[in-house]
Amino acid sequence: MKVNSKIELEQLLEDGAFIRAVRQGDRDAMARWEREVIAGNLDQEELLQAKLLVEMLHRDEEEIDERSARLWKRVNSTVARRKRIRIAAWTSTAAAVLLVAFLGLYQLLLRESSVGANDREAWGLLLSSMEETDKIMLITGKDSINVEGDFAEIDVADDQISVNRETVEKGDEGEEVELLRLIVPGGKRSFVRLPDGSSLWVNSGSRLVYPAKFTGPKREIYLDGEIYGNIAKDPEGKPFSVYTGRMEVTVLGTELNVQAYGADQQEAVVLVTGSVQVKPEKAAARLLVPGNMATLIGETVAVSDVDVQDYISWKDGYIRFREESLANLSRRLSRYYGVTISCDPEVGTVKCSGGIYLQDNLEEVLEGITISLPVTFKKNEESYEIIPKTN
Repeated sequence: MKVNSKIELEQLLEDGAFIRAVRQGDRDAMARWEREVIAGNLDQEELLQAKLLVEMLHRDEEEIDERSARLWKRVNSTVARRKRIRIAAWTSTAAAVLLVAFLGLYQLLLRESSVGANDREAWGLLLSSMEETDKIMLITGKDSINVEGDFAEIDVADDQISVNRETVEKGDEGEEVELLRLIVPGGKRSFVRLPDGSSLWVNSGSRLVYPAKFTGPKREIYLDGEIYGNIAKDPEGKPFSVYTGRMEVTVLGTELNVQAYGADQQEAVVLVTGSVQVKPEKAAARLLVPGNMATLIGETVAVSDVDVQDYISWKDGYIRFREESLANLSRRLSRYYGVTISCDPEVGTVKCSGGIYLQDNLEEVLEGITISLPVTFKKNEESYEIIPKTN
């Protein structure tokens, strides 16, 4: 595999070594492609998408219920006339057909699975919100609203929706409650006031699905990204749940930070005040107390004590970091500034501590990093690369 060439999704689907590593759950073998991500030669989201495709299309039919099995057979008969599909032998065109078939299958499973109707609709909306946009976008049941600038304040109350204190939509009496989609691209942030009085600060590169009005026994929102939430207590004691790709975070009234970007390998919850329960898909629920952070990596949850300011200062336009790898800091800066910043593997593990005001010019931030660490950076057409400093 060429180190300096960009690896595409189709190449992964044609790579026999990659397919074997995914199917066998070989973490040591997968480290090869994770190093390519750190080097900037492979997009993290494409790596995760390729893994998901391989896992889904090589799953034994015994693991799928009868209704899903019928859908599998329909897709398999379209893509290949055999029970097992040999991805390694496919051309790039066939891989593209697979991707289309997979997305169609996923939508069918989403509609016909045994998950509750609200869950299906919300996750369907979240998945369909993955289009690229350089503006903050609020999608209602009636309209799509693009917000100019780097920040948006969105308020949902009294059957009306306001953006930057200007009413954009009013509900009709008896009208079905709609789900709202909020897309916050890199370099942007938003503040959302929910219909129950709860407040959310939504970080760069996030997607959020939430109702215009909370009904039923629970208050539920759906997240791909990062939020800081000040959750109001419900007079009737209804719990508030944040659903991510791999866990459910349930609170009654609290302040917390939830980080769950689909492209990342881990998800994390930091509790500021109150109490919260974290329930991963495949692990036991854990209760947190203020100052705790629950980190989900794979199927394992680790709970540790942290300084919460290190994890919530972003909502105030400032990030703090302690002993953080340069590779991880580069990914965070990429989201905050909406610009691709890659890190050479040779310096990716270098630890750094400090703070950055997000209002600062990006190149000034990178210059500051080069002063304190043995690195420099170079600017490409629309991206930056952090590389070792040469004497």
